[in-house]
Amino acid sequence: MTDYTTIRVSKDAKEAAQESKHTTETWNEYIQRCTDNPPEIEGDGCNVDAEKLAQKLAELSGGSGPVELEATERNKIAEEVAGRLSR
Repeated sequence: MTDYTTIRVSKDAKEAAQESKHTTETWNEYIQRCTDNPPEIEGDGCNVDAEKLAQKLAELSGGSGPVELEATERNKIAEEVAGRLSR
């Protein structure tokens, strides 16, 4: 007999995990795969390149040149993006 447990996660986290889970694997297999191969965390945990992000923002906004942002603004944007990615 298998001994089961329950964990609580937000709906957003479950949906993100569902997208990463292979259709052929069970949740047990998915969790084990993620445990065996955790993502690499760089620096303070935010692995978003602020310069590349600024360039992408300029591209998406139709700007003709690079977006000039103060370093604090770049960091704030990077932290917000990283927060959304970790959900």
